[in-house]
Amino acid sequence: MPVQLARPKRPDYRAEKLLRNLPGNEKEMDRYIDRFFDKYNLSVYPSHTFQWLTRSWADVIDESDFRAMYKSFKHDHCFGPKTNRASADLRDLSLIFMILAFGVVLDHTPLEEVNKQNISILLSIPEGDAREKAEGCLATKDAASMTLNRREEMSQFWAALAKDSLVDAQSASMGETINSISAWVLVAWYAIHGRKAEEGWSVLGQAARQAMASG
Repeated sequence: MPVQLARPKRPDYRAEKLLRNLPGNEKEMDRYIDRFFDKYNLSVYPSHTFQWLTRSWADVIDESDFRAMYKSFKHDHCFGPKTNRASADLRDLSLIFMILAFGVVLDHTPLEEVNKQNISILLSIPEGDAREKAEGCLATKDAASMTLNRREEMSQFWAALAKDSLVDAQSASMGETINSISAWVLVAWYAIHGRKAEEGWSVLGQAARQAMASG
């Protein structure tokens, strides 16, 4: 009896499965994206040759281009009235996952800062029922907020899914795009920040070669 080899998963099947791991709440997802651009987005000189002429930095992820793609992606594949998860581009998804991986940690507010903000809010409210109600709301908000450890777990999970998306896109011979190359750059920096410098520089070199090959 001939051996039945497992057929590779179709990109549309993988995209549909991977999309289930995005935040189910649109506002939460938007907040992590905002934190990335507010606090982290890498900047580099666009050309070493013309450093002395330009004296300007270029963002690794162009925010306006990304947000245009992100808005369309959410409408078509996540939160729109007629979502089609199977048609999602794995290369775009990989970049979204990587930005979420950074954003969820950057969204963390230390407990001391939260307490300071809560005290400031309470002092601005007169004594009575209104203050008691505010105290209850703030306590609920603090209990619902994620701990830093939980954020780090989510971050590592999304970073792993970004790499899965990139590998699946390559397996399906989808070719490289600016978004997939940008995602590889963020994968590299994520590894470097995670004290995996050797892995990070190796991935960064791979991203540079892919960028040159893509023209």
